[in-house]
Amino acid sequence: MPTYKYKKNFIQEAIFEARFQYDQNFDLTLPGIFFEKIKDDFPQKNDLNPITITLGTSLETMEKQKTPQVPLLVARKNDMTSLVQIGPGIIVANNLKYTGWDNFSPIIKKVLKAYIMTTTPKFINRIGTRYINNFHIPVESIDISEYFNLGAHLPPFYSNLKAFDLTFISIHENKNVKFELRTKFASNELKEGESGFRFILDMDCYIFDNFIPDNFNLDPGRLVTLAKEGHDILENVFECLITDKIRALMGVEK
Repeated sequence: MPTYKYKKNFIQEAIFEARFQYDQNFDLTLPGIFFEKIKDDFPQKNDLNPITITLGTSLETMEKQKTPQVPLLVARKNDMTSLVQIGPGIIVANNLKYTGWDNFSPIIKKVLKAYIMTTTPKFINRIGTRYINNFHIPVESIDISEYFNLGAHLPPFYSNLKAFDLTFISIHENKNVKFELRTKFASNELKEGESGFRFILDMDCYIFDNFIPDNFNLDPGRLVTLAKEGHDILENVFECLITDKIRALMGVEK
């Protein structure tokens, strides 16, 4: 598919996530050490205290359970446009005002480098790039196929459909690395005072342990390169899924 440049996008959030091997003895001082390395860029810090409840488990067993693989710290930029989250074997970078990969990827590389230096992981289990698009289409009535190439046709019985939620999973191979792509297309509620229709296009492209070579290099630059390959797949699939009516809403520059 040809690539386009747009005057605006409908990206609600761009996300990078990496999951490393789980360390049951994760040192709870590590999030603070990590924060010292990135605080110039993400000075707003909050510690998270996840609560795990397991039904039918004795108190003694619960005390022996390992800390869940969830973020324990979140750090934000002062303008709240992006944040980073870390925990045992997990790091997530969230961009809430996406302006392009060239602006997002240096943040990913910086926080990856800080995380790897702090925790020294040996294996990686998942690398993912995700974009959540939130489209507002201000029309009185809509034929979804005129805006999105989904190949879904509903019988007349569903002519007054109120809501829907579709998920597609596919495999894409790029440079001998396999990526799994999870695409979710769903209706969404209008904001106050809006008219028309809203749709969510949530696209998550990732590689995981089944597709990662045993001799994989945990160099931050290599991880960013793989994230970029996932981004490129997402960009191509996105162009396949939308029609010129969506492009007109975004304003094609080239």
